[in-house]
Amino acid sequence: MELEYHNSFSKYIDKIKDKRIKNECLELIEKIGALGSLSELPDVKKLKGFQYSTG
Repeated sequence: MELEYHNSFSKYIDKIKDKRIKNECLELIEKIGALGSLSELPDVKKLKGFQYSTG
């Protein structure tokens, strides 16, 4: 799956000083990127009532 995020998110991750938390965040981002779709994530529900939701 292709991920897009704002530069501010990347800067925020870079500012995390705790190496353990920073590495966990980066690993999670990599795992999400390796998925085929968001439906493969456990416990994720489709948003309703938002402009860009399809539900």
